[in-house]
Order: sequence, then C-alpha cells, then structure tokens
Amino acid sequence: MATPRPSLHLLPAALAVLALIPVVVLPLAYLVYGSTLDTESATGAGRVTFERFGEIAGNADYRQGILNSLKLAVATGVGSCIIGVLIAWIVVHVRPPGRNVIDALMIVPFFLSSFVLAIAWAMLGNPNNGLINGWISDLVGRDVVPLSMYSFWGIAFVIMTGTVPFVYMLTAAALGSTDPSLEEAAAMSGAGRVRRLRTVTLPLVAPSILAGVFFAVVFAMESFAEPAILGASIRYNTVLTDIYLAVENFPIKYGTASALAVVVMAITVVLVFVQGKLLGNRSFVSLSGKSGSGADISSGYGRRARLALLLIPVGYLVLAVVLPMLALALISLQPFASPQITELTLQNYEWFFSDEANLRALRNSGITSAAAAVASMLWMFVLAYALRRSRFWGSRVVGYVALLPIAVPGVVIGVALLWISLRSPVLIHGTLIIIALAYVARFSPFVLRSITAAMTQVDVALEESARMSGAGEGRVLRDIIFPLIRPSLLSGGVIFGLFSLRDLNTVVLLSGPTNNTISMQIWSMYENAQLPLVAATAVVQSSILLALVVLGRWLGRAPTVRSSTVDADEPEASYPSRREGGSPASLASPALARHGGR
Repeated sequence: MATPRPSLHLLPAALAVLALIPVVVLPLAYLVYGSTLDTESATGAGRVTFERFGEIAGNADYRQGILNSLKLAVATGVGSCIIGVLIAWIVVHVRPPGRNVIDALMIVPFFLSSFVLAIAWAMLGNPNNGLINGWISDLVGRDVVPLSMYSFWGIAFVIMTGTVPFVYMLTAAALGSTDPSLEEAAAMSGAGRVRRLRTVTLPLVAPSILAGVFFAVVFAMESFAEPAILGASIRYNTVLTDIYLAVENFPIKYGTASALAVVVMAITVVLVFVQGKLLGNRSFVSLSGKSGSGADISSGYGRRARLALLLIPVGYLVLAVVLPMLALALISLQPFASPQITELTLQNYEWFFSDEANLRALRNSGITSAAAAVASMLWMFVLAYALRRSRFWGSRVVGYVALLPIAVPGVVIGVALLWISLRSPVLIHGTLIIIALAYVARFSPFVLRSITAAMTQVDVALEESARMSGAGEGRVLRDIIFPLIRPSLLSGGVIFGLFSLRDLNTVVLLSGPTNNTISMQIWSMYENAQLPLVAATAVVQSSILLALVVLGRWLGRAPTVRSSTVDADEPEASYPSRREGGSPASLASPALARHGGR
C-alpha cells in the first residue's frame, strides 16, 4: 500500500501561506478601504462612505475614461484574435518555408516593453515629424501626412503588438496537438477546406483561442503607457491615465485614485471569472489513444500559396519588432530626432553610460529585479509544494488568492502599495524595498504557475519510493523534486526578471529620485522631450531583455536526475527527465506550460 503523502515541514509551509497576507491581501484591503473614505489624504482619518463611487459615476470625464478602456479592450481582443489565430493557422497548417524561425520570433514582441514600443511608434507615426511620414514625403517629393498614431486605432494597434503573440502561442500549441484524423475524416466526407476549418479545427482549439483573447482584453484594460503617450495630445483618457493624474497632479486625490482602481480591478476580476466559467463546464477533448494516419495537412497548399501566406506573419513581425527597433536605433544615433539621417553619433550612448542618474536607475532595476526574483522563486516553490502535495483545509482559497494579482492591473497594485507605504510605521516609501515588494506582489503568480505546472507532471510515486527507501523530506526535495522542476523554476525566475525590468505600470506611482528604475528613467526623459536619449536608453533596455530571453531558453534545458537518488542499483531510465520551459511557448508564459509547448 502506498504511503500517505506527508506534508512539507509545517513552519515553511505556514510562512509561505501567511506571506500572502502582507504581500497580496493587506494592500488590496487597504485599497478598498481607502476608496470608501471621504478624504483625499492617504494618511489622515476619514469617515467610511461610498459617495466616492457616486462622484465617479457622476463625472463625465471619469465615465468616458472607463468607456475608453473598455473600447480599447474589445478592439484589442478582437484584433489579437484575428491576427494571432491566422498566424497560428499559417505556421501549423500551411507550414510555409521558415516556419520554425517565425515560431521562435513570435515570442519577441511579448517580451519587449510595451512602453518602449509606444514610444517607438510615437516617433514613427507622429503626424508632424514622424519617421514614416518623413520617409514617404521624401519618396513622393512633397509633404504628406498619411499616418498618425495619435488616435484610438493607433493606441489599439500598439497594444495588439504585445497581445498577438499570446493568442498565437496558445492557438499554435492547440493546433499542433489536435488529432489530424478528425480533419482527414471530414475531408473524406466531402467537407471543403473552409468548412473543415469552421466545423472541426476552430471548435477544437476554441478554449485556447478564448484564453488568449481574454488575456488580450485584460492586458488592454491594464495598459497605461500606450494611451498616456499616444492619447495625451488628443485628450484620449483611460481609467488608468485618470488614476495616474489623480495622484500626480495637485491637489493629490488618493481617494479618487483608489476608487477608480477598485473599479478597474472589479472589471478585470469579473473578466477572469467569466473566462473560467466559459471554459470550466465544456469538454474540448481532441486527443485520444488512437493516432491519425500522419498525413501532411498542408499538402493542399502550393509553394506560391505558402510564400504568399508567409507575408502575413512576416508583416506582423516587421510592424511589431523591426520597424520600432529600427526607429529607436536610428534616433539613438542622431544628435536630434529627424527623419533625415544627417549625422550619426554615439554620443547618446556615451551620455547614458556616463550619467550617474542612468547608472543608478540601471543598478536599481537590476538589484530590485534580482532580489525580488530570488525571493519569489523561494516563496513560490514552498507555496507550490504546499498546495500540490500537502492538501490542507482552505488550500483552494489560498491558491486563488496567490493567483489574484494576475487579474489586477499593475497601476492598481501600485496604488494599493502606495497606501501601505504612506501609512507604514517603517519608512519604505521612496526606497528600493517598496519597488521590490511591488514586483513580488505583481509577478509572483507567474512563477507559481510555472512551478505548479511542472510539479503536476512529477509522478508522486517517485517521492513515495524515495521515502520508502529511507530518504528524508529534505533529500526528496533536493534529489527528486528540485531536479525535475528546475527548468520551470529557473524559467519562471527569468520571466519574473523580464517582466520587472520592463515594468512601468506598477512602479510609476512608487518611484522617486532615489529609487528610480530604468523604465521610470525613460518615462522622465520622454516627458522632457529628450527623444535621442530616450531612444538610446530604450535600446539598452531592449538589449538586456532580449539577452534574458536567450538566457531563459538556455536555462530551460532538460534536467538529468541522478540514478542514485533512491537506489544506487536502480537504472537511470527509471527517473525520466522532464523538459519544461524550453519552448517558446513555455518561456513566454508559465501558464502555457499547462497547454504544452511547441
């Protein structure tokens, strides 16, 4: 009879669970409490009332901001669905030349800072002196203004460049794992290509498409930099820009900002809840023990058709990566921003690496991201083991609370932690501690998803065999659990570092002169219209992010578990290694580990 699963050492497990209170529960509770006070001060006492929400409902500007956020969310969701699904279908079913390169490059826009991409497109699509308009004017020989990114569709487009990869990866993973015999049977029954796509393929991958669309919608709801940069000149406000202005402008309105934050948090939580309901009670089984004939489902497409369809993913990558990065590189090499290249210089990069404020911001980002990533990995490892292996009363609720920050926009978490820092008896406001705490609160759920997905695939029998052979709990963790989940743990840490290094939304309300991060340094320079310096700093940040992507792929290699883990006489093949986090899909998001990588 199998031995019962023992609990992790009680004290570490209890501390991991209790840590959710100060990191997640308390800040959000303070946020809700602050939204009900009749004072705009974050430190003074006030009377509990719900009048603040009535004031928001009665204010036309605030109502318009909420409506604008919802419109952007819908447009982003629909656009990301169309583009992401189409590219996934081309790569998996049409299989054009270079599909493996396309598949690998599709994760790049996901990791580039959306804030930096918004700045790049502001340089490209400025109606007065944008690079694209300047290039077209030089080409046709007269002044033209064919493109302006300062519009609703310009904002939605920039947001979509970061959400299309998620829809693509989820859909491509699902398309690659469906049983080809189903389409073969439909074809043999006389169904045409369009009908097979509509009645067989799309229904089978509907859960993945829906999950990707909901992610795009939530991502758009929490987008701050894009409307702040591209919408300011046309007075296109969203609920998040209203929150920022409520805190940054004088008089400061902490109460109003908190109430708006509660509204947007409620919207995103409802969206995640609806997604769970839509997917939770339906069956989408498409894999079985029987394999298909293995026929090439792309055989109906000629070479010319494949090359023509290849232009769609290539065009997307050009717009999402090549053009923005080209614009940043060109502007960073000029003494002033201009469509005409009159002089190339490295003085902007020399300034970046010689200016103490830039170096301090870079150090602050590195220190806070690394410290927060290590703390999050240790915390989430213990918490994941407690949740997956040590069933206790309330574990389901604890799991929901741990994942709650996924549904909470970064600006909202920033407002919540602002309340904590201003009311804390210990001085943490304006320090690196509050920045690191914000990163842990915001991005730890991604590490948890990565670890739990890997831990689910570890057979409990391996642990039970080790214990029956006399191995203690510590040795089981060291020699069994950790080697098998190490790639996912390290990939989760790298993803944490990527998200924190590029983050602006969470820290925009928490940063000051002494705890500035690299993203806040770019933001400050952009507000001062120092475009060549902004471009050089953005290129440095993007290079660091791309290097971390490569590091994450390298760390996601398959582990080798020592054959002596349990019994020296046991063959090594008894302990199969697991690869988790090595594919673009699993590196792009820990949540994708549940769906399988391509």
